Amino acid sequence: YGNSLKTDGGTVVLTTTSGTLGAVSFDAGGEHIATLSPTALIGSATITATVTPNAGPENGVLGNVPGSASVAFRAGAPAKLTISQEPSDIVIGEAITPAMTVRIEDANGNLTSSTASVTVATDTNPGDATLSGTASVSAVAGIATFNGISLNRVGAGNTLTFSSGTLTDATSSAFNSTAKTLTIGGTFTADDKSYDGAASATIGSNNLTLVGLVTGTDSVDISPVISFADGTLGAGKTVSIQNTSTLTGVHAANYTLDVTGAPTT
Repeated sequence: YGNSLKTDGGTVVLTTTSGTLGAVSFDAGGEHIATLSPTALIGSATITATVTPNAGPENGVLGNVPGSASVAFRAGAPAKLTISQEPSDIVIGEAITPAMTVRIEDANGNLTSSTASVTVATDTNPGDATLSGTASVSAVAGIATFNGISLNRVGAGNTLTFSSGTLTDATSSAFNSTAKTLTIGGTFTADDKSYDGAASATIGSNNLTLVGLVTGTDSVDISPVISFADGTLGAGKTVSIQNTSTLTGVHAANYTLDVTGAPTT
C-alpha cells in the first residue's frame, strides 16, 4: 500500500461525491490519472480510489487497496453582479428598507470574496428623481450593502442599476416612490367679518410653514382654507385650517397635506 503499480496490470476505480470524473489513464511512472470537472457551485468532493492489482512480483500482494482524498471547489474570478435584496416601495425621502444587497459572483454564480466598490444609480426614472445616500460602497466578503438610499420624487416603476468596473451590471426590479405627507406649522391670523351666517373666514396675516419637505429647495406652498367654529355671531371665536386646503408649486405633486394638529387662531 502506497507503492505505484509498475505496469498497467491492475484495476483502478475512482468515484466522487460531487463533480464528474473522466476516464482513468495510466502513465509510465505507475500513476493512474483522471480529471475531475467540478460542479458550477462551490463546495467540496470526496474522491475514493480502489486499486485491485493483478498477481505478479512487480505488483505486490493481491488484494484491494482503498484510498480517498478531499477536494475543495472555490469560486472563480469576479465576473458579474447579482441583486440579492431588491428595492421595495418607498415614500419619497425615506430610505429603501430593508437595505439593498448586491453579490459579486463568478461566471457560474458563485459568491466571491471580493471587496470591490459597487455603485448604485437611477436607471428608469419617471419622476426625474435624485438619488440620495451613499451611492458607492465596498463589498464585504463579496456582498455590497446599500443603507440609507432614497429618492426625492414620486414615480411608478423606478429601477436602479448597480455597477463595478468591468463586471456585468445588474438592474433592479421596478418599485414605486410615493408622495410624502406634510403637516402645517407657523401662525396665521383671521380677519374680522360682519355676520353673514356662514363659518367661512379670510386669512389676515399668513406665516404658515410646511413641515416635512424632503429638501429645502422644493417649491411647495400651502393655499389655506380657514373657517370659524360655526356661523353664529360671537367675539373671540376660534378659526381653524380646513382639510380642503391645498398644496401649490412646482413640486406639490410629490406631497399630500394633513391638517391634523395645524395651528389655530
